[in-house]
This record gives sequence, structure tokens and C-alpha cells, in this order.
Amino acid sequence: MPSPREEIQRESNPKLLLWSADLLRTHGNAGSLKLLIELHKADPESVYNTWFINNEERLKAFRSVRQGVLQVIDDIQAKRFGNDFKGSSLEVVLNCITEQKQVFEGAAHPFYWKPKLRIPDIYENEANKAAFGMFLENCIRATKEDLLLREIIQLDSRAIKGLGPAVASILYFLHPTIMPPFNTAIVNGFNTLFGEKVKLGSWPEYLKMRETILAKNSEWKSEILWFPKGTKKFSRKMPRKISIRKCSSTF
Repeated sequence: MPSPREEIQRESNPKLLLWSADLLRTHGNAGSLKLLIELHKADPESVYNTWFINNEERLKAFRSVRQGVLQVIDDIQAKRFGNDFKGSSLEVVLNCITEQKQVFEGAAHPFYWKPKLRIPDIYENEANKAAFGMFLENCIRATKEDLLLREIIQLDSRAIKGLGPAVASILYFLHPTIMPPFNTAIVNGFNTLFGEKVKLGSWPEYLKMRETILAKNSEWKSEILWFPKGTKKFSRKMPRKISIRKCSSTF
């Protein structure tokens, strides 16, 4: 009978994470997860090696997204932000994000203006547009984790139609050490790997997923080198007054 390592190595690299989840659950131990991490690190074609570490293009993307977000904020404040995603400074930001590896494919779609549904409601509604701009400004200036969580809760409480945790893909490029991106591929992979049932379109679900990811990053940080070069590490002291139960809206 082949060992877990032999079984995983037989699989094609693009399917390694999702396929091996059943194996990890079957063996159900930290050693299996450690094995999976080791195999990804050893594979020169894995995203871990081609994008995640020691990649100047990746770091350039972080700088570009940050500059682009500042432009979005400025356009909203100066009343230059139009009533459509196309041609906006927000489109420039999302294009920069989707140009990264496949994990960000489709990140721009939730921000496309859908006229029949009138979503996301940050193009026609001036109050929502201003709230979105303020959210981005406060997040880009935040220096503490609890401030970011408060901004998420406040944005969620506004129940802006069509605007949910897809925004986290932007937050990741502003605060990569504590704000994982959020899209269909990531949620599916997370659910498969950890046997969870996280749902799309919900800030509470995102925050639950985020806590698990951060916990695993902390547990395996010596193996996965989570902190990119030149990024600031936030304190992981969770503010007790922040509760994901305060978030309730969905797409």
C-alpha cells in the first residue's frame, strides 16, 4: 500500500491541494499537513515558489495596488468616481490584482456594474460610494488589526447591496499578513482542506475562515514563511470587543 507521500506525488501539481484534502482528513494528523506543505515548497512550479516568495513582481503588485487604492479614494472624495466600473480607478486596481496568479482570477467580477440588479450599489448611490471610499481610506491607514475589523463590521452594517467580502481581495494587498483574499476558488479549497462549510458572500463567514487561516499560519509559520519581505507584522492580539456575530449581511 503506497504511503501518503507516494500517493500525493503521483497526482498532477495543479490538483495537489484539492485532491490531497481527502488524504489529509483520512490520516487526520499534523504530519500529513506538514507533508503537503513540504511538497508544495519542493515543487519549483508551485505558486508558492513562482509567486509567493522572493518575487519582485509580486512585491511590485502590492505597491501598485496600494497606489491604485489611494487614487480610488482621491477620486471618490473629489467626486470624480463615475457610475460604472469600466474606466474607473477601481478597475485599474482590480486589473492589477487579477494579473497575479490564478488564485485571483475573477476577483474583479463582483465589482462589475450589473445594471439589471443595480449592484454593487457603490456607483449610483453617493452615500454608499462615500462610505466605500472612507472604508478604503481607513483600512489603508490602519496600523492595528482591531481597526481593520471595526471597519469591516461598520461596512457590513451598512448592508450595501452587492458589496461583500470580495473586497477582501483588495484588503489582502494592503495588509497581506492578516487579511487573506476571498473568492470562490479560495473558499472551495479551504472547505475541502479543512472539512468546513464556509459560504460565499458573507463577512461573518469570511472572518471565521480568516481566523482558521491565521491560526494555521501561526502554527506553521516556520514552514510557510508567511510574512513577505518589507511588510509590517501586526500584533495578533484579538480585541475581545470585536465579534463576528455583529456581521450579518450577505450578497
